[in-house]
Amino acid sequence: MNLHKIVIGVCLCFTMLHSLEQEWSIEAPLQENTAQEAFLKSLEEKLNQQEASLKKIKTIQKNQDLFKKKLGNKNFLTALPTEMFHAITGYLGPRNIVDLSAASKKLRLLTQGTITKLNFDDKPIEIINQALERYAGPQVKSLLIENTDLSDLNWQLVQRCNNLEKLTLLEAELTQLPQILPSLTHLKYLLVEVTPEEEEPINWNLLPNTLEGLSLPDCHLTELPQRLQNLPQLKYLFLHRNNLSAAQNWDALPVTLNELSLGTCSLEELPPRLSALTHLTELDLNYNQIDDEAQWDRLPISLEKLYLGKNGFLDIPAQFNRLVNLTVLDLHNNDLDDDSNWTILSQLPKLTEVDLTNNYNLTVAPPALVNAGITVRR
Repeated sequence: MNLHKIVIGVCLCFTMLHSLEQEWSIEAPLQENTAQEAFLKSLEEKLNQQEASLKKIKTIQKNQDLFKKKLGNKNFLTALPTEMFHAITGYLGPRNIVDLSAASKKLRLLTQGTITKLNFDDKPIEIINQALERYAGPQVKSLLIENTDLSDLNWQLVQRCNNLEKLTLLEAELTQLPQILPSLTHLKYLLVEVTPEEEEPINWNLLPNTLEGLSLPDCHLTELPQRLQNLPQLKYLFLHRNNLSAAQNWDALPVTLNELSLGTCSLEELPPRLSALTHLTELDLNYNQIDDEAQWDRLPISLEKLYLGKNGFLDIPAQFNRLVNLTVLDLHNNDLDDDSNWTILSQLPKLTEVDLTNNYNLTVAPPALVNAGITVRR
């Protein structure tokens, strides 16, 4: 009897084991297949990444080969990091400018003959002199130096740029104009800040007569440089941020001017010379103390753009009806209101835009201007 029970128990155990084996045999392949699929997917992603990397490397090598061929296989190219090489040859394309305010010293690989612009912003004078020693030459057409004391600048290196057309020297601690200016016989545009010493006036005669544009901001001017009247090609003159309220020699303004900026010059009236500037198309008188009762008949009728923001306007001057060529008028930050004489402006045949922002007494865009199809900014 006991033997019979033992046999039955053994049989039951075998049956249960067989059942468990069947269940395991169904689940195990499923788990194994899932793991294999994940592994294969991961492997495929890695292969795709490797393939993309190989394509990138081939592109870089191709660009390197082309660049080397163009420059005659110079040895120094091998020292250039691949990433920089890719950035220059693969993304930026041909370059004609070296901006040392952001560029790495490794950009010296660019040959002198390809550089037409040199820009230096807040760089030590030693770096600027080194760069000029390497790159200055007749191919340079534009030179900009900002936020650097130029007391120790090697001006003879600048003089190598004898075809220079544009020179910008801002916040450079200059007390005089550079002595080399007369030798720059192709110079067209000069933007310079000069802070003169009390007992040493600026020698404005150094300005070359080839100038077409001249900007003299923050130069502590109280009178106009007389040299201006002897610049026969001058078209653009910017004298902003100089106190010219008491200036007497306005006749120095050349009649050749197309654009004139007298913004933030502490003016209370219009310079009488303006009426003689018959080629003037743009006049900036922003941020002065000129009101609507000034002698506005001094404005030349050639004006196309007139900027009078932040002055003392309470009304529109009647003399504005002469400005038949005016297209843009800026009157922001004045004291104009709904009852100002907007009809005068609505009758100007070419006027398309009027800026009236921050005229806080104005409640709506003037209907006379809106009905005339003039764009009003408020």
